[in-house]
Amino acid sequence: MQRSVMLASKPKQMTYHRFENVKLIQRKEDKNTVIQGEHCVIVLEEMESMIWDKCDGNHTIDDMVNMILQIEDYSQNSYEEISKVIIDFLTELQEQMLIEICEN
Repeated sequence: MQRSVMLASKPKQMTYHRFENVKLIQRKEDKNTVIQGEHCVIVLEEMESMIWDKCDGNHTIDDMVNMILQIEDYSQNSYEEISKVIIDFLTELQEQMLIEICEN
């Protein structure tokens, strides 16, 4: 059963992991990550790549936001701005059936 990230009562405390049964080929190109699935190719830019790498079931959205805010290019952004970007990206990955919410 797929749930929307935004409907959760405490989305910043939720963790995500990649579907284990989805076959993906993944490679790094500079700071980007290229993911090739059965029916798609996705190019993740630097911040998206960092978030993708944290979709391991151990990191919360809060962890991801704090990690991004430590990068000089994003340090001027607010917690809320980065949080929204991350939630939107995770929602997109979830809709593409690449990640799912972990049950805590």
